[in-house]
Amino acid sequence: MKRPKTPRQTLALYWRATLGFRGWLAMHIVTVAAAVMAQSILSPYLVSQGINLLSTTVHRSQVSFWATFGVIICWYLAAQVISWTSWRLSGWAVVKFEIGVMAKLDQLSFEHLAGLSYRFYTSAFTGSLVNQSNRLARSFERLYDVLAFDILTLFLKVGFTSTILFTIQPMIAVALLVFFALYAVAAVALALWKMPASAAAAAASSRQTGQLADKLTNISAIKYFAREPDEIASYRQTVASTKQAFTRDWVTQEIINAVQAILLIAFSAGFFIGSLFLVSQGQINFGQFILIQSYVMVIFDALWGLAGSPAISNARSPMPPK
Repeated sequence: MKRPKTPRQTLALYWRATLGFRGWLAMHIVTVAAAVMAQSILSPYLVSQGINLLSTTVHRSQVSFWATFGVIICWYLAAQVISWTSWRLSGWAVVKFEIGVMAKLDQLSFEHLAGLSYRFYTSAFTGSLVNQSNRLARSFERLYDVLAFDILTLFLKVGFTSTILFTIQPMIAVALLVFFALYAVAAVALALWKMPASAAAAAASSRQTGQLADKLTNISAIKYFAREPDEIASYRQTVASTKQAFTRDWVTQEIINAVQAILLIAFSAGFFIGSLFLVSQGQINFGQFILIQSYVMVIFDALWGLAGSPAISNARSPMPPK
């Protein structure tokens, strides 16, 4: 196995490692889609339908509760059962899939290390090699969680909500899709801007972990030759370098959070004002107004953090060269 040197090569390595577990991958994707549809799309729609029924029957006397609301209540409860069952099945699928792939990546990493020359080990920190090897599988876990639970669910929610909103008020659906496109472009740009800082922080963490492991491994020699002051000073410099790298990474993330918040606040206000205007003009009813606001909150909740999602920075070069 060759050492991946670029994000594309790392992704290709991850994809090859999924061989033998893709049935679980398919099961996870399908169950997540079902859970999102039932929980985030169907449930708010049924609530809006219940509100519309309530508004038409609130002033009537002798209205049978179950005859009026029974069907909606049954559908709502069914949606909750589907959501719960789907999330549980998706959890089982992701356990089988992620743990299996991570175990395979750990084995591939060791096979790669075992094939390195003796000369390489005489000039490399063992602790750093261990940390890099561990990061190969851990980075896959983080990356897949982002793709499956953030990116996939986001696109599912946007697709489902825009389809339903188009049947209610096409202008709202188009506005939502335009905002999503603009936000996605901004998120990608911000994520690419953050990638160097994240990569530097990950590299600094590896150096510090490796240096600490090697110093502790050689503590007998350090004490025998009275090298404690020098080793302490050396480690202090490493800690300072790591602190600087993480400060830059976290400050960059806070800037991204500020930009995301501004965009979401601006568009949330726009959708709220626009929906109120449509209600005042009689183009949508109160139930549809609540449905639109519910869908907007669902989408915005999924969008938050998209620009700061872990990219490939931690997996950019997770294995030592030959």
